[in-house]
Amino acid sequence: MSASQAERRGFDPRLPLQPSRDARSGLRYGWAGQPEEPMNQSAESAKAAPPESCAGGALDGGGLFPKHFVYILRSLANPRRTYTGHTDNPKERLNEHNNGECSYTSKFRPWRMETVIGFTDELKAIRFERYLKTGSGRAFSKSHMG
Repeated sequence: MSASQAERRGFDPRLPLQPSRDARSGLRYGWAGQPEEPMNQSAESAKAAPPESCAGGALDGGGLFPKHFVYILRSLANPRRTYTGHTDNPKERLNEHNNGECSYTSKFRPWRMETVIGFTDELKAIRFERYLKTGSGRAFSKSHMG
């Protein structure tokens, strides 16, 4: 991620983690130059606005549960082959890949799910899938997910 992208997202990884003092909560750590949220929120302010992760997310039964998944498949026929995609039903999607319904993966059947990551926000899932398909994302996947 470039410095300008990081700044647009509200953080700058070039700045060190530095201690800061707050009269109410004592010593806390945060990024230098970043405003910090108070540690103790009142019940009224917590009810006033839902957490940012709820925006466009999936509320189910009073809690947040992932409804969108990014997955990485590994071919059992050729273990060096992987496939990355996103879906709302990983089990059904694996069956589609193994039944030859996807032309790209039909040549390397059967497949197994190697990694599944859940998201409450579909746009974040799509962006993460796109990232995993870049050179940097492939290296990240290889080093962190097998």
